[in-house]
Amino acid sequence: IESIEKFGADPFRLSILATAELLQDADFSPTLAKSMRDRLERFYRFWEEIAKTVGNATKPSKKSLTLPDRWMLSRLQTHIKMATEAMDKLEVRKAIHSALYKLDQDFQWYMRRTADQREDPKRRKTVNQVLREISDAQVRMLSPVTPHICEELWEKMGGKGFVSLATWPTSNETKIDVKAEESEAVIEGTLEDTLSIIKATNITPKKIHYYTAAPWKWKAYLVTLEKSVSTKVAQGEIIKELLKDNYMKKMAKALAKFVGEIIEDVNRMSTERKQRQLHIGAKTESQSLKEAEAFLRQEFNAEVAIFSEEDSKRHDPKNRAQLAKPYRPAIYIE
Repeated sequence: IESIEKFGADPFRLSILATAELLQDADFSPTLAKSMRDRLERFYRFWEEIAKTVGNATKPSKKSLTLPDRWMLSRLQTHIKMATEAMDKLEVRKAIHSALYKLDQDFQWYMRRTADQREDPKRRKTVNQVLREISDAQVRMLSPVTPHICEELWEKMGGKGFVSLATWPTSNETKIDVKAEESEAVIEGTLEDTLSIIKATNITPKKIHYYTAAPWKWKAYLVTLEKSVSTKVAQGEIIKELLKDNYMKKMAKALAKFVGEIIEDVNRMSTERKQRQLHIGAKTESQSLKEAEAFLRQEFNAEVAIFSEEDSKRHDPKNRAQLAKPYRPAIYIE
């Protein structure tokens, strides 16, 4: 009773359920309860404000969706599916992890990706529609573990009746977009690599050059992926296969070096990830970076230029383009 009075019923309930599954011993921690209270207060304030802004926004049309929107809606379906599977098994802790922590991580990235777009009325409308879809699903998924806060938010969101009686959200397979997810992975990875370079060199960027991998590297990478889907492969085996191509024979020395650089990473990759990358092919990287050019420019407050490795000769003063790999553009910062 003392803990409920001090932290609140929902934070107390969440701090117990988040530490152990139902048949396991739970370890109550006042520090965790305080952390949960602070998290739920932020959660409540944010969605309350969104409810005022968004109201009963309709679902966005497919034509209005940009890459970040498609990515967010795709990730939402995954979190709904994971939380549903966990709840079906009474694995409440796992369901909380999907519905709260993992969903929040993706949501924060989405807000960051769309920060430069929300001033535009058309984009703001679509973003609000996506936010409405997220809030509707998240509030319904969290209602069993934080019922008081979720009932209040449900009313503010214009939900009908009680959220405790509302249907559980269902994952919509048609909204799962592998290409969007892999595209965002390229952008996020490129952002992190750029930040690492800036931190290591301690420079303030004026212009950032990105170089995407040459077609022959993509071919070698995709062949390596295909050969390694069900088993680990050796460097010699891949090179032997690639050298059947006359153009690859001309690149024999560079090819051997490149395959040696990627083989270990490919062998460590999960089968699912390999299949996803094979499904979308080689076009994702360049398209993703070009789509995110304004975002990267704003993130670094610097000019951004995107080139392919083959077309980089006039724009590669430090010969960085040769370092480009599929899904890992080479970077030069002025």
